[in-house]
Amino acid sequence: MKKKVSFQRALIEYGVPVFALLLLFSVASIIVPIQKTNAAGDISGTVFLDYNSNGTRDVSGVSPNYAVDKGVSGITVTVFDSSGIARGSDVSDANGNYT
Repeated sequence: MKKKVSFQRALIEYGVPVFALLLLFSVASIIVPIQKTNAAGDISGTVFLDYNSNGTRDVSGVSPNYAVDKGVSGITVTVFDSSGIARGSDVSDANGNYT
């Protein structure tokens, strides 16, 4: 029988390696298909730990949402084209930002 463990409990019990693995699965689950285009451009965003799992980065910490989602540094973000070829990558900075 498998034991269901919450994200926070796994982080406490197993430490950072499990946290990194769970984050990888969380990021992988939000990959969305993009229509093929031949345009150049920039992609930017923020890698963050979504403490309340609402899918939005909360930064205010006010009611009704007291969570303050912190950016995660050192995460490699890679952009792939429709053929699966890597077209660029960046590592998130101290605040979780990448460009």
